[in-house]
Amino acid sequence: MTTEQSSFGRRGACAPGARRPLPETSALKALCGKQISPVDRHTLLKAADDAAQALRLSTTARAILGCLASTYGAQDLSQGLMVWPSNAYLEAKTSVPERSIRRAILLLRREGLLLCHDSPNGKRFALKRTGANTIEKVYGFDLRPLILRAAEFQAELASRFAHEQLLRSLRRDLNAARRELFAILTALARAVPAGTIEPLEATWRETAPPRSKQTPPEHLEALLVRAEAGRERAEQIHYDATRTQTTTANGGHFGRHIEPNKEASIENCKEHQRGANAPQLHLEAASGGSWAVRETAGTDAVRYDERSGPAETESWTHDHASLSEASARQLADHHLWSEACPELLSYGKVTQIADVIQTGLTMSQMLQLSLHAREKWRRQLGRERFALVAAFVYQLVADDVQRPTQQIRQPGGLFCHIAQDVLNSRNLANDLMALRRKRMRH
Repeated sequence: MTTEQSSFGRRGACAPGARRPLPETSALKALCGKQISPVDRHTLLKAADDAAQALRLSTTARAILGCLASTYGAQDLSQGLMVWPSNAYLEAKTSVPERSIRRAILLLRREGLLLCHDSPNGKRFALKRTGANTIEKVYGFDLRPLILRAAEFQAELASRFAHEQLLRSLRRDLNAARRELFAILTALARAVPAGTIEPLEATWRETAPPRSKQTPPEHLEALLVRAEAGRERAEQIHYDATRTQTTTANGGHFGRHIEPNKEASIENCKEHQRGANAPQLHLEAASGGSWAVRETAGTDAVRYDERSGPAETESWTHDHASLSEASARQLADHHLWSEACPELLSYGKVTQIADVIQTGLTMSQMLQLSLHAREKWRRQLGRERFALVAAFVYQLVADDVQRPTQQIRQPGGLFCHIAQDVLNSRNLANDLMALRRKRMRH
């Protein structure tokens, strides 16, 4: 039996598993061949804890590794970071039986965390130079692999943490999508025939997240895509089933009136008095996810086309184009935005509609929307409409905070609801006018 396979304290006995080759090969010894400066005990304990988590060591092996690191006295030895506690000392400190201590040390050696320097009789001790208090040679364990592999352990922990965060985020988004789908199905159960929503109910059941923590992210992403598709389909069915017919009373607006408008609109009267030659701005969807604003004056038309792209500043180009059917003069008026949504002024001056859009993009990051939801709505609404809806919802949330009892508990859910209504032809300019009238009354 060689000294590399000693019994860690008992001469002539064979340690458990000693017949199998240990990983203290030339590669590990070459790694520890260079001289390193002494480190403090706190750094060594931190490296031992990172190694235990990265390698998922057992409780016994973790306790022994921590006890070995705690016995390091920061001696400047040529052999390395040497410690030489006996099995009796380790047993007294950790309350682990001696047989389990030998097995734990063997496991630590197999994981490449220790280098063993055994004495001929298998004991661990330090030899001091005659007539001096200087340690000449040590028989025990070298802890240099903990320090030399510290970056490896930290990278493994960072990768594992990112993976767990991704799984946690996917599960959270999946549960949120399924909750919204269940709420819509509950409302549809009273509005449509039972057979209409059976496929959506099957989608809700089949997209339940697995209980296993080893579920790959790809599987959760597939379930999330399916749940969101079912939710969007359910929202469309609910909208088609509950919207009213177009009448002269609602002016073609299918959404429910949030509050009664008992007084005449001064702004609408002024627009009526200006006549057909008054300038008007029209918003319409353009190609490539952009948003076009057209200003008309009589028979002439000027087109401001803001194309979506990586640039953060607005780039307005002028061109002649036909009139849009939906009038949005108020929506493109920055004065209306600053009066209806004073929270915009807390982020800077509002001198043009581009300032409102830029501030709205900043506000969208504070509405408790997940990254996936923000990218989804920005893609569906377009950059400009997404920013305007975010600015409007942010103002609603800010007003709700001032109330004695808050009614908006999920700003992200309110944003998704209003964004879906905007996709379904909701006139956001009417909401802005109502918000400004309400603010002027107070």
